[in-house]
Amino acid sequence: MIRGFLLTLTDANTNYNLWSLAVAIEPTLRTNFTQINLQPDPANSALVRIGDEALSGTRYGLSLGTVTSPAADIPIVLRSGSGAADVSLNTLYARSASAGQKVSVLLEL
Repeated sequence: MIRGFLLTLTDANTNYNLWSLAVAIEPTLRTNFTQINLQPDPANSALVRIGDEALSGTRYGLSLGTVTSPAADIPIVLRSGSGAADVSLNTLYARSASAGQKVSVLLEL
């Protein structure tokens, strides 16, 4: 089963836990999945940084591109090596230097 969400990072320079944003839409959502795909919304005007709870504008793991960046259409895919539901959405955070940026999240159960 695959669930998808378009999550909005309302404020600039604010860390958002992706699971918290998704559970606000679907309260019974689990935290672990076999695969998580992250992709920027095509209308984004700024990079979205992905990382852990210590995420900052200069400390991040990965970036989701914008329409003008070469990586705009390349999703980030986090996959379980064993096929078990052990990839946690609850440990992923996102932030952007601009308000209103969006992240498309596809979750495979």
